[in-house]
Order: sequence, then structure tokens, then C-alpha cells
Amino acid sequence: LNEGVAQEKVLVTGNTGIDALLSVRERLTQDPASEIRFQEKYPAVYKAVREKKKIVLVTTHRRESFGEPLRETLRSLLALAERQDVKIFLPVHRNPMVLQAVEEVLRPNGHKHSSVELLEPLDYVPFVWMMNQATLLLTDSGGVQEEAPSLGKPVLILRDKTERPEAVEAGTAILVGTDSKLILNHANRLLDSEQARADMAALKNPFGDGRATGRILDALARS
Repeated sequence: LNEGVAQEKVLVTGNTGIDALLSVRERLTQDPASEIRFQEKYPAVYKAVREKKKIVLVTTHRRESFGEPLRETLRSLLALAERQDVKIFLPVHRNPMVLQAVEEVLRPNGHKHSSVELLEPLDYVPFVWMMNQATLLLTDSGGVQEEAPSLGKPVLILRDKTERPEAVEAGTAILVGTDSKLILNHANRLLDSEQARADMAALKNPFGDGRATGRILDALARS
């Protein structure tokens, strides 16, 4: 509108990526065999679910975080892992800068914390399954900032700025940067309070409701 486009020529559809996400989740829900396959491939996740652990899923790989900011983030995970009710899963990006930081902080001398599980990078479908198991997501990924609220999962953004400010403005995501104290404060609050998690999940997702494709097709059919 600010650029002079007539309002009647603008159709707000939502993001088709959310359509795909919710479609995958529905397929997984309706296919018990998928659940069994993922339980076999990721037994640590299944064990954590069975033991009623609060699963924290983490993705971090942004270039602006390389070095001390990334190490600070990883140190916050170690502190969070001291909770007896938490299990942390981190699919490790293959970038050498990420691998080096993970080895130094989370696996010094080859030893790792029992409550921090390091995984190979995940394909999309198993990642959706894993997001759906999570209690809380920590990420610097752009897509996850949209996907987590769509699954009703609170998300902490491990960046100082985001190109998706709608999520922060809507309250479905919280910008925490790489400050370990801030990460821990918000993570502990959300893990401790079911109501705090429910409050975030109940907010309107600014990225869509899973029906964008239908709106687009309807508009094209009318044009």
C-alpha cells in the first residue's frame, strides 16, 4: 500500500511453506509406520518422550554467530542440561566453524553431557517429526521461526536481529541473541510454566494457517 499498489489488488494468503509443514505433520499423525521408523532411527528422542522429558530442540549455524557468540550459546545449553527434566537435541550443522565450536564446548576430550544429544543434520520430514515432539525450540534458522509457532511450539531466536520481526511482534517468538543469561532466563521460564508455553501457542501465527494454497488457487480462478 505504501508503494502505491491498490488495496483491491493485494491478497494476503499466508505462507505456502506453512501449508507444506502442516501437511507433513498430518501425514505423520495418520501414519503409525512413520512413528515407528523414527523411533527406530532416533531412539534417544523416543526414550526422552517415554520418560516424559522436556525436549529442547536446537539449531544454530548463522555466520554472524561464529566464534565466541556461538560458544556462548553452546555453554547455555550445558547449563540448561543440568535440569533433570530436560533432554537437549542438537542436529549439528556441517560447517567447520560450527563443528569446531561443538567439539570444544559440548564434546571436550571426546566426552559429552548425558542430557545433550548431538545428531547428524536432519532431512525435512524427520525434522518436522522432531519439532512436533519438542517442548521448546532454540534456533537461528529463518524457517524454524515460522514453523515452530505453526506447530504451537514456543521458540527462542538465537540472533540479535531477525528478518521475521512479525513473529516477535506477535509474541510467538522471543529474540534472545547469544547471551547465555538471557537464553537461560527465557528457556527456564518457558520450561517451568506450562501456562507460559500455552500463552505463546495460543497467539495468532502471523505466517499463516495452512490454507494459503487454496486462497491462491481461488484468486487465480477468479482472475
